[in-house]
Amino acid sequence: MLLHLQERLGFSYRLIYSYDGNWGSQLANGTWNGMVGMVARKEADMGVAPFTVTLQREEAIDFTFPYFTDPAAILTPAPVRVDRITAFLDPFGYEVWLAIAVSLIFLGPTMYLFTRLQKYQFIYPHSYPVGQGKSTSVLGYYWMLITALLQQGVVYPMSTATRVVFGGWIVGVVALSCAYTGVLISFLTVPRVAKGVDSLQELALQSELQWTFRRASALENLFLNQDAKGVYRAIGAPFAESTEDLVTTDYNGVLQVLKGTHAFIKEKSYLDFATAEDAAVSGECRLALARSHFFPANFGWVLPEGDPLKVLFDKEIIRMQETGLFDKWKQKFWPKNDRCRNRSPVSSTEPLSLFDFLGAFMLLGTGSCLALGNRCRRVLQEIREKVKLQMTITFIRYNKLCPGSKRGQAAFGLIKRRIKDEVFSQLFPLFASMTSTRTRSQTTVSVCLQTTQKHKQTITNAEIQTVCLQEIAKTDSL
Repeated sequence: MLLHLQERLGFSYRLIYSYDGNWGSQLANGTWNGMVGMVARKEADMGVAPFTVTLQREEAIDFTFPYFTDPAAILTPAPVRVDRITAFLDPFGYEVWLAIAVSLIFLGPTMYLFTRLQKYQFIYPHSYPVGQGKSTSVLGYYWMLITALLQQGVVYPMSTATRVVFGGWIVGVVALSCAYTGVLISFLTVPRVAKGVDSLQELALQSELQWTFRRASALENLFLNQDAKGVYRAIGAPFAESTEDLVTTDYNGVLQVLKGTHAFIKEKSYLDFATAEDAAVSGECRLALARSHFFPANFGWVLPEGDPLKVLFDKEIIRMQETGLFDKWKQKFWPKNDRCRNRSPVSSTEPLSLFDFLGAFMLLGTGSCLALGNRCRRVLQEIREKVKLQMTITFIRYNKLCPGSKRGQAAFGLIKRRIKDEVFSQLFPLFASMTSTRTRSQTTVSVCLQTTQKHKQTITNAEIQTVCLQEIAKTDSL
């Protein structure tokens, strides 16, 4: 733009940098710093940069005709992919899951009452009057509802009224199943990403990211102005007492965003270039722009107040705008749209990994563990009942053999000591089969003989040994 104006107007120039690196803001004593201050003090003939046109600056210098209009935007870290164990629950909101649970809780007792109130519990071919045929408990009806929800085959031992209720449940299950399957497929094939900041209001309300903007810029005047209200005042509130946390260069602002701790507020055109440059260097989409923009501002060059060159520059800038030269330059030099300009950091489709189904596998593992635990409980219960029966039978037999003595109690204690062997043999039959039955029988006979000698019974040891062997054989045959 400067070269084009030089060619049109025929002037020469020498570029110098701002002494403090700032664009220009008014200080407490009323003076200006940065490039605006240099032009106002006539240390420079013109400020050639995209200066935001503001009323406060207009009181100190003159602006050329605006050559570009650009809103402010928010640069944030790129949203990351959401990988959650409970992803299989995401297709429905919590309200839908709650409604399904309430329906299950209500329909189970309802179906049971409808069945009990009718004359026949079952329809053909199981038409038994109430109380004469097999019946189904409330838990059984809950099981029917759950299996239907999971699209499994069920048996229908219910009355006509109950079957009508169950038919309505199946119709609802079909609709729920189709909706769940369709949404789940879309969630798995197109991965979800975390919701980022989309507006200045969301930035002020969230707490995960801090924010910053350029010190001594038009945005500082916008947010820290005494007349600022609403969301502008909320954005400037953290810097009301001190502006030390504001960045001094745009590059530092982008670096703060790359650390993942800050959001950077800047003109959208600069942020477009910063995003494209970072993607080209890193090969990744590490930056993202908020969808909502704010504070559309005009940009122009600055000249000292009353400078006669303003008229010449205004005419040329208007001519460049009318001929479409600015649009041509924008199409040529502006970064092109690419996937990093979108909010999603991932491609449209990706192969499914194990983590995508981790929640389902955990649910399967939990069910398997519960089933195994229930089976172990049933096995232990059966073993306990069998051993208890053996103890009772043996206690009665020994009492009949020696009434009034303590031999029956000794046998009862002996069987108690064999409970551990019985449980062990049921749970680990391979190891238990290695134990000699003859050894256990000899041990039992020895205990019987010791008990007899202790109580000085009149019967002989040979008789006791014979009785013990017979009782052991009878017990083992059970």
